[in-house]
Amino acid sequence: MKEKLWTKDFISVTTTNFFLMLTFYLLMVTISVFSANEFHSTESQAGLASSIFVIGALVGRLFGGRYVESIGRKKILLIGLILIVISSVLYFGVNSFVLLIANRLLHGFAFGVAGTATGTIIAQVIPKSRSGEGIGYFALSMTLATAIGPFVGIFILQRYSFNIIFVFCLICVSISLLLALFIKVQEISLTEEQIEEMKRFRLSNFIEPKSVPITLVATVTAFCYSGIISFLTFFSTENHLTEAASFFL
Repeated sequence: MKEKLWTKDFISVTTTNFFLMLTFYLLMVTISVFSANEFHSTESQAGLASSIFVIGALVGRLFGGRYVESIGRKKILLIGLILIVISSVLYFGVNSFVLLIANRLLHGFAFGVAGTATGTIIAQVIPKSRSGEGIGYFALSMTLATAIGPFVGIFILQRYSFNIIFVFCLICVSISLLLALFIKVQEISLTEEQIEEMKRFRLSNFIEPKSVPITLVATVTAFCYSGIISFLTFFSTENHLTEAASFFL
């Protein structure tokens, strides 16, 4: 008899991850337009407003990966999600390009922290006998987000104001936070030697050398994809193809 895969915790973590990725991709295709329209930024500045999120996410993943075991997986997840909720609220008060960049950095950092935690937790809640199947379904939540997020973003952008986009994002991350509160996580107890080892600064504490080859492949793919979605909204608007662009994404 197969071990149960679709447990409450598995569904909660997967759904949380879906909403996180959904808001990420939704804002990636719309925030550059927001920057250009609200602050009259150049195309390069608008691209920066979109892509600087990734810099914050990188720092957040390094922080999350470094302390996810010592602080606790669920605590790291909640810290990240709370910061994302705060960042989502701050979008409503952004009144300058500088504040937008600062908030995008905060949002990216929080996203990196929360994303690290969901990846760690999901590996724990999936039964070992169904790890491949479970990871596949978990990854599907990201794939669906890459399709639905940009579509929803452009759809709202065509019909409503930017504030509706921010409201939608706030609702999504609030649901994620609510779900995370009820996730049961089995924390790992570290020995004093392990804690002392983690306090030392070593590159191996942040980067697993064996993961570098596949990471480079993913980096090249993501680099190409991000270049497209960051400016596709501008391209589609100029060429009157906004409806087609939403389906393309």
